[in-house]
Amino acid sequence: RVNDYLWLAEDGMKMQGYNGSQLWDCAFAAQAICATGLAGEYTECLRDAHKYLLNTQVLDDAPGKLTDWYRHISKGAWPFSTRDHGWPISDCSSEGLKAALCLEELGEQASGPRVPLKRLRDCVNVILSYQNSGSGGWATYENTRSHKWVESINPAETFGDIMIDYAYVECSSASLQALAAFKKRYPNDDKVPLIDRSAKRGAQFLKSIQRVDGSWYGSWAVCFTYGTWFGIKGLLACGSTFDTSPELRNAVSFLLSKQMANGGWGESYLSCQLKKYVQLTDGDASTACGDPVDHIVNTAWATLALCASGQAKRDPKPLHAAARALMRAQRANGDFPQQTIMGVFNNNCMITYANYRCIFPLWALGEYARAVHGVVPSPRVENVVSKRLGDTRGTERPPKTSRPDQETAYSSPSSIFVNQTKSFGKPPVVPVANDATAADPTPAAALKPVGSFGALSSAGDSSGVSSGNESPYTSDGGTERRRPKKSNSQKAKTSSKKKGKK
Repeated sequence: RVNDYLWLAEDGMKMQGYNGSQLWDCAFAAQAICATGLAGEYTECLRDAHKYLLNTQVLDDAPGKLTDWYRHISKGAWPFSTRDHGWPISDCSSEGLKAALCLEELGEQASGPRVPLKRLRDCVNVILSYQNSGSGGWATYENTRSHKWVESINPAETFGDIMIDYAYVECSSASLQALAAFKKRYPNDDKVPLIDRSAKRGAQFLKSIQRVDGSWYGSWAVCFTYGTWFGIKGLLACGSTFDTSPELRNAVSFLLSKQMANGGWGESYLSCQLKKYVQLTDGDASTACGDPVDHIVNTAWATLALCASGQAKRDPKPLHAAARALMRAQRANGDFPQQTIMGVFNNNCMITYANYRCIFPLWALGEYARAVHGVVPSPRVENVVSKRLGDTRGTERPPKTSRPDQETAYSSPSSIFVNQTKSFGKPPVVPVANDATAADPTPAAALKPVGSFGALSSAGDSSGVSSGNESPYTSDGGTERRRPKKSNSQKAKTSSKKKGKK
């Protein structure tokens, strides 16, 4: 299986410590799509994701006597990548369980065969077994088996905090969220009393490691933004509310204090090393010199945390600004730009999660749309136009054009992406799908996007997606404005047209 770990890059041979992050990405992506309210439009994708979850769950413990090898139980867990990798992890198991329950709620017609209840209960059993008896928190691969003082004999020059498996806010929160989701789905299951006891201890652990400024240190991504998202979600899963929990209020205040003037958040990887919040800049990354810049993944994590905490009811203005920051960054083809690295482990080692740039902004915009505009997504803009023009095609999408300046706004999870107002604190206007026969219907022209890139432009900004000279058709953010390649069918049509002219 050497090829799973080695590959030849432009600058030489590379090696990765894992054979991928397939399960991790799949679980997050499935939850993100479900959050948009548009799962019915992507059933084939979600069926494949559900099948992958079904096929990747670890079905047996490691062979032999586990205590001889100091191995934790594995049956029912989910790994970071594939079943062949086999090593179960607390937060991967939890995100896998959350995704499975999320897809199960859609029904088999939409998401395919569900994971059997027995296997879900096996996963709950694994998650409960990962909780440390002392602290009440969750580590990664195993329980915490020794004391922190052994870190003093750490022989590694690069890796920090590796001598024992510490309890983390991310693992603890993910576990608490998964257990709460299972309880909500199966409230009469025999595991529920165990889940309730686990939640009480887990909540106390999260509170005990919260920093004075209201944040949590994130150990698996950059950094306080990531950790605080998990901290907030974990406390909410345990029944805490903004009104009753000072810890939640402090966490929300921390996030709001780090929001930038343009509505986004941007945190440097230096936060992981220095263990204090360092603003991301466009200068030398190692010194944090330069002008402050935002990052779409940090912005998405903060938005998800604020939406979950009920910010839309208290004061939605920060959410409106955050949504616009994300929409400004989106490109004409729906993709988001790859920015600075966001994954990390052992304080100093960075990991590239290429899918984060799309998963989390999509997830955040979905939660924002539901929090601000309601659970049901508003109709697609082209459908509203079709109704008012008497078009009987209904849900048929207009053809995409090759030129960015002709792009039609239909790629959004709801029509919040169009007709945006210029006022910073007001939400984008949502067109109402009136009947075609209604009096004084809104003209179709009023539903056209404001900016040259339609749904992807910022509120009142006609400059299009993102600042700079980024091409919407290049993944590397280059300035070359090449057009998308035509498919074989498109080439055939073009060829036939040319022949007809002759």
